Amino acid sequence: MNSSKKFICRCSVFGCMKNKEVNPELSFFSIPMEYKRRLQWLQLIGREELASVTSHRHRVCEIHFNVQDVEENSKRKLLKKTASPCLFLPSPYKVDREIQTYLSTSSTSTQTEDAIPLAKISSDNLIQTAGLLNADTILKRKLKSDLSDCEKRIKVMEVTEEQEDIFYKMCDRFLSKDLSEIVKAQARLILSNTANR
Repeated sequence: MNSSKKFICRCSVFGCMKNKEVNPELSFFSIPMEYKRRLQWLQLIGREELASVTSHRHRVCEIHFNVQDVEENSKRKLLKKTASPCLFLPSPYKVDREIQTYLSTSSTSTQTEDAIPLAKISSDNLIQTAGLLNADTILKRKLKSDLSDCEKRIKVMEVTEEQEDIFYKMCDRFLSKDLSEIVKAQARLILSNTANR
């Protein structure tokens, strides 16, 4: 039984939920592989964390491009080589401000629903809420990325008992007795320091 997941083409623009399964009428364009253009696109779409990941799976849907940047031929839509995403993009300033607002309001007391008059609820409040959700998503992505990096570093730094025994045997075999004892003592000291961190 094949347990591999089916690839669903999704838009990589931060906050955009478009995908080919739900929006089959949309075209999705690959993020350029050329480093400078790739970096420019990733900054525009709010996904700088993908700079080191080169994959054809990261795409941007056509709603983020000007109509004149998309050419249609008989089979499919093509993107002009000079095109860059420019519509419906996340605003770095807006996200930063909303993160700051979220952090400052989370430490204060909250009002009950009865204390907020209905006349004060506006579309600005609704947009702010959506922005806060996006800000939370940014923080979650960053934390997941940091956690993954830390786990990789730990795996690289871990020394198994078997590896340690092999190292000590090699010291005994290839070094003089005095030098072997010094090297093994240093290794034990280093390993005990890394274990205590």
